[in-house]
Amino acid sequence: MSSINHFELNLYNTAISDKGIMALIKAISGYFSLSKLCIHLTSCLCLTDRSAEMLIELLKNNTNIKDFVLFLSGSGISRHGVSKLLEARLPHHNDFKIEL
Repeated sequence: MSSINHFELNLYNTAISDKGIMALIKAISGYFSLSKLCIHLTSCLCLTDRSAEMLIELLKNNTNIKDFVLFLSGSGISRHGVSKLLEARLPHHNDFKIEL
């Protein structure tokens, strides 16, 4: 497993699905030991609350991620999904931001 500090995934205005985003993130987190993960999902209207649930699982299963930033402006994730994501902050997270 390679080690990098920061990975930024920019998917502005794409038609990526819940399964697509999670396949990308799982592949990245399975290959790299990440300490900071930044995901831009701005205007990704195809995403649903299922994406939020899968991101929560990713955070729970990857304790090496200390800093997590997620941009969701204009995505298909509802307020309920965003509130669940905010509840997913774990004690080992130094920086945990969700920007709407």
